[in-house]
Amino acid sequence: MPEPLEITRYCSSLVVMVSAKGDSGENNDGHMELQLAHFLVKEYLMLNRLDSDTAQYVQEVAARASVARVCLAYLLHFDQLLPLENMLKGYPFAQYCAKYWMSHV
Repeated sequence: MPEPLEITRYCSSLVVMVSAKGDSGENNDGHMELQLAHFLVKEYLMLNRLDSDTAQYVQEVAARASVARVCLAYLLHFDQLLPLENMLKGYPFAQYCAKYWMSHV
């Protein structure tokens, strides 16, 4: 979304913004990440009570495959070499994509 906190306004009972933790467990320079507000939110989304059209979008396998496709499409968008500093400032999702696309596959 263009405004990162906008999703918390629309889905305030489902998701929360928290400080991102690095691989070492320390805070990551004030970066924030979106998480489900409670484990029961995930449990509800995983239940088979959702209609089939909606359920196909919240299945974990399908969701991970979708995130992997988005990450790869985002990374393949770069057709020129950019200095790392410019890429991190202009394309903040690139670092996440480069680091985690394989774990979603």
